[in-house]
Amino acid sequence: AMEKGGLRQKATGDYEAWSPDAS
Repeated sequence: AMEKGGLRQKATGDYEAWSPDAS
């Protein structure tokens, strides 16, 4: 899910677990 380097990748489904703006 980190193929975008920290950007929110909604295509993964687990982006909100590591995304910097998911908090």
